[in-house]
This record gives sequence, C-alpha cells and structure tokens, in this order.
Amino acid sequence: MKQKGIIRRLQATPLKAGDIMFAQVVTRIIVALIVTLILIAVGVFLFDVNFKGNILLGLLISVMGAGVFLSMGFAIAGIAKTEESASPIANIVTLSQMFLSGIFFSRDVIPGVVKHITDYLPLTFLADSLRNVAIQGQGVSDVWPQLLGLAV
Repeated sequence: MKQKGIIRRLQATPLKAGDIMFAQVVTRIIVALIVTLILIAVGVFLFDVNFKGNILLGLLISVMGAGVFLSMGFAIAGIAKTEESASPIANIVTLSQMFLSGIFFSRDVIPGVVKHITDYLPLTFLADSLRNVAIQGQGVSDVWPQLLGLAV
C-alpha cells in the first residue's frame, strides 16, 4: 500500500490512520479465525482428529498469535523500503522461527544454548499453547505461561 501510493491517497480522505490500521487488523484476524476453523474442521472430519480441548480457547490463542505476527509484519513493512526488501526480511524472521519453534521437528534435538533461546520465540509460545489445548485438553489455567509469553 505504501509503494503503490494508496496510503498517501487515503490520507486525503477523512479517514484517520488508526481507522485504516484497525480495518487491516480486523480483516486479517477474521481471515485467521476462518482459516483456523477450516483447519480444525478438516482435521476432525477428514482425518478423525480428536480435538480434546476447548475450541473457543484454541480460537482465542489463534487470535493472539495473529495479532503478534501482524505486529511483526507491520514492523517489517515499516522498516523495509520496498516490497522486494520486505519479503526476504519476513522470510528470515518466519522461517527461522518455524525451524526453531518445534513446528517442523521437535525442539529436543536443538543444542542447549540455542534451545533456551527458542523458549522465548513467539511461535514457540503459540505452537506450545495450541498443541497443549488441542492434544492434551489443557485449559487457560494450564497454558497461561504461554499466553503471557505471547502477550509480551
């Protein structure tokens, strides 16, 4: 939007910058909720997955995760000068977290010092809390440390 001059044109309208950001965040969170519901439905109906926890808690955690990663995306978009430079920065941030947060493989195989660093990655908090709710059936009182980490 910045590169195409859309933001500059929107500034000429009576819309406030906060309203534009709010609309961007709300739309993306709604999409994240829909995608989460579709993934849960596919797992339950096609693969006979037993979602043991509270689905509403899972959706709440998904919204928190979407908010965290939207914030990262906005920060990257603000720092990057062009779309071409934003994409590699976003890939470095997201792919490194995917490999280090236990998404692709267990964090148990990560060497000691690096493993301790990965304990504080946002995706680690998100993945662990969703996994604990969906697979182990844990509630808010059990996953509050991960939710706090995600909020921070």
